[in-house]
Amino acid sequence: MAASKKSHTIGFPIFAVAFAPRKPRLVIGGGGGPTRAGVKNAMIVYDVNEKTLGLSLLAEHQFGKDDDGCMSVAVHPKEKTFVVGVNSPEAIVTAGENQNCRVFQLRNERFIPGRTFKTLDSTDSFHHQKVAKFSADGSLLMTGTTDGKLSVWAWPDMKPAIPAINQGGEISDADFDQSGKKVG
Repeated sequence: MAASKKSHTIGFPIFAVAFAPRKPRLVIGGGGGPTRAGVKNAMIVYDVNEKTLGLSLLAEHQFGKDDDGCMSVAVHPKEKTFVVGVNSPEAIVTAGENQNCRVFQLRNERFIPGRTFKTLDSTDSFHHQKVAKFSADGSLLMTGTTDGKLSVWAWPDMKPAIPAINQGGEISDADFDQSGKKVG
């Protein structure tokens, strides 16, 4: 009989969790933010033993000490691609150049950093990209921010698929329906 639950210590505050679509893998993002407290800002992938619910570290990426914690994570349904929401250092955010949406590939059990994008207009480092979700076919990426901006991007071009919607308040969760044509 498989274990029904099991606790694990990760070593940093967790803000984002996702499962890989084809393998029993758990992706975790979080961290302590741009502090000198020694709490890392990271994204980690674990293989999950489905019988024991044990976790085996597959890959880890630590963000810079001046970067913020990982606040959102999306796993592409067909590629070994991960999209995360991590604010740039505060000076870059306040200058309006926050490259907060970051793309990674998983190759040979290592995260390979890729392109970065600006999905957040705020120059206040308090605001984050709190939502990152792919459509079921992987052709669209949705991002949502704590300053109320909901965006749908054509993947992998990262060009707006529709005009961004300003919800006027924090977006803490959003998803595509199974067809990928509706957002909720």
